Amino acid sequence: MNGVGIGGSESAKKCKLVVVGAKSHASLWLYQDGRFVQGGTGALDANVSPGKYTVKFGFDGVKVPLSVEEDSEFEENVRTVSRHLFDELKLCEFLDEVPREDLVWIFRDGRGQYTNYVVFYRKHELKRIK
Repeated sequence: MNGVGIGGSESAKKCKLVVVGAKSHASLWLYQDGRFVQGGTGALDANVSPGKYTVKFGFDGVKVPLSVEEDSEFEENVRTVSRHLFDELKLCEFLDEVPREDLVWIFRDGRGQYTNYVVFYRKHELKRIK
C-alpha cells in the first residue's frame, strides 16, 4: 500500500484559520460549498482543509469569499463607501443586494431632467493579518 488508508491520505493537510470580526459580539459563520463548517461569536478559530470558503457576518449578513492555502489570520474591515445610481430600477436592484443594517444614507437629487441617487453603505472586507 502507498500509505493511503480508507477515505484518503493518512495525514490530510489542515490549515489554522482565524477570522476576527469588527464587533466582539457579532456572529461569524464559515461555509464551504454552501455547507456550514463552523460558527463563532466575535471570532472564528478553526482547523480547515485548504480550499475556498465563505465567511458570513451576522445571521442575515454579508458574505465574503475567502481562500485558504496555509495557516492564515484575517480581520473584518468595515468601511463606508458610496455608489451612484441613475434610476429607481438600479436603486431597487442594488438595495436587494445590501443588508438593511449596512445602509447608512440614501441621497436623492431630483433637480434637472433626471433623478440621481447616491447610496452610502458599509462594505465588509477581510484584511489578511498573517
